[in-house]
Amino acid sequence: MSGITVKLPIGTSDIDEGGFQYIKTYRELVKQNMRNLLLCIPGERPMIPLFGVGLITYLFEHESKLDEIETVIAEQVAMWMPFIEITDLRTAVQDDVGRLSIRYKIIPLQQSDQLNITVNNN
Repeated sequence: MSGITVKLPIGTSDIDEGGFQYIKTYRELVKQNMRNLLLCIPGERPMIPLFGVGLITYLFEHESKLDEIETVIAEQVAMWMPFIEITDLRTAVQDDVGRLSIRYKIIPLQQSDQLNITVNNN
């Protein structure tokens, strides 16, 4: 194995040794885990029913749900990724396209990063 873990989604382009793409840095690993936490709907992961924000359910519900998303994300990050400090969070929905931009600090690494997610409501 030539990395920390397998990169998701599992793909076939730019294959590393062993037949899979691998995450090579902890910064990449945190970003992948953050994306999974935000997109996973609670109850979707077997044996871990409380895991996940369910981002898509918030972005395309009534606008009042957008007010709740910051709280839900903060709670989920505190529970599953306590080594992360969220520094900025922005959401927008326009023409059935939802966008989330989250900036965060990886406390043990003293590094900052940003994750942008775009989802369609179809």
